[in-house]
Amino acid sequence: MVSLTDERGVVIDWLAKMILILAILGVLAFEAGALAVNYFGLDSKANEIALEIATDIQDGALPETNDLIIERATRALAREADAKLVAVRYDREADIFHVTLKRSASTLLISRLGATEDWGVARSNGQAPTQ
Repeated sequence: MVSLTDERGVVIDWLAKMILILAILGVLAFEAGALAVNYFGLDSKANEIALEIATDIQDGALPETNDLIIERATRALAREADAKLVAVRYDREADIFHVTLKRSASTLLISRLGATEDWGVARSNGQAPTQ
């Protein structure tokens, strides 16, 4: 006796499931990559900005006694890096310049969902000696 089974659509069904799984994995990989690039990129950018301002203070391009001018210069550099300046502090006793930056990652889902919105925001501290 010959068993007749209908196998039409088996390959299409399997292919559709594979495409859906690969799309989900691709979105997850993009989200993880965007978060990693944001966190590590902001960390290095905070150190670069701190070093640039500290060098300007050391070279005399920025007056070390005027905190307002130092903050404006730091804010301009942070804006160029698409970051928000959170705090600036110049420790005159230790001759160290501190800067704190904050930036949101450009993600597809994490920054748009209320429960995970904070995951996409990186905050980094940078410091550099002025001597």
